[in-house]
Amino acid sequence: MIDAAGAAAVAATAFAVGVTMGCTSIGAVLLVPVLMALAGMPVHIAAGTVLATGLATASLAGWMHARRGAVEWPLVWPLCIGGLPGGWIGASLAAAAPARPLAAAIGVLIILASLAALRPPPAVAAGARSARARQAVLVAIGAASGVCAGLSGAGGPIFSVPMMLVAGFAPLATVGASTVYTLAAAGSGTAANLRASTIDFAVLAALVPFLLAGIATGVRIAHAVPVPLVRRGAIGLCVLGGAAMLARAATG
Repeated sequence: MIDAAGAAAVAATAFAVGVTMGCTSIGAVLLVPVLMALAGMPVHIAAGTVLATGLATASLAGWMHARRGAVEWPLVWPLCIGGLPGGWIGASLAAAAPARPLAAAIGVLIILASLAALRPPPAVAAGARSARARQAVLVAIGAASGVCAGLSGAGGPIFSVPMMLVAGFAPLATVGASTVYTLAAAGSGTAANLRASTIDFAVLAALVPFLLAGIATGVRIAHAVPVPLVRRGAIGLCVLGGAAMLARAATG
């Protein structure tokens, strides 16, 4: 059972993670090792609970992006077509996996996705492809990101943003589409986690208000602070979080 100091630390971390998400769309996955370390939660429950927060955080962030005209809906639908089965598959695999291998897999996924987001390789413009080819690429990205999101508990953007940038999609359009797409990946993954009983609803209810407050703050900060600087900081924290997961898996 978490004590008062641990609860305060989790709340503060949730707010800080919300700020990074508001600025960069990256950061939710940091809550998985935090819940494991401070709340003593098993990795399956921590990942399932964090994934469920994506329903609330993506709703708020997606609405903010859409209100500013930053969501290109033709990019969203193919991502969601891939993400709906992907999230379910990933969460189902996570529920069936042993704890230590799952923690190690999450750590590796976090580190690889974070490094890809930090230094995406040069890309060919997506507009050079036919409309059908772009849709096929987006469905594949949605499916792959959904599996990774369901498996790790991370929100979709940490996986879909690097993939879309590599595929040549514009950065702003990528962030907007990936944020809304999280609803599909997190929604189907959460449905699988409900079936497996891997969500702590009390912790979920406690996390969401702090995450939403952080997101609202982060969106404001994004207009005053250079976003690349904040993004690099968020990615660095995610790498540390992945390393913490690997260390925990190694020590049992």
